[in-house]
Amino acid sequence: MASRVRIFRADVRRVGGVRVGHLRIWSFLHPDHDAVVDECARLLAAFEHADCRGGIVDIRATPGGV
Repeated sequence: MASRVRIFRADVRRVGGVRVGHLRIWSFLHPDHDAVVDECARLLAAFEHADCRGGIVDIRATPGGV
């Protein structure tokens, strides 16, 4: 799943035969906060449309944020 904001990577994985959305966030430092929120919402909606039954938000080793 392509992301318009380059701080995300999103894909659908199978865990125990169940489709799960995996959203990797590489950084919280981005100049356009509204674009980040909009893109995150778009990707999460795409997981729903892909019939995912769960989701993982992966923020390991993510710099930035408050």
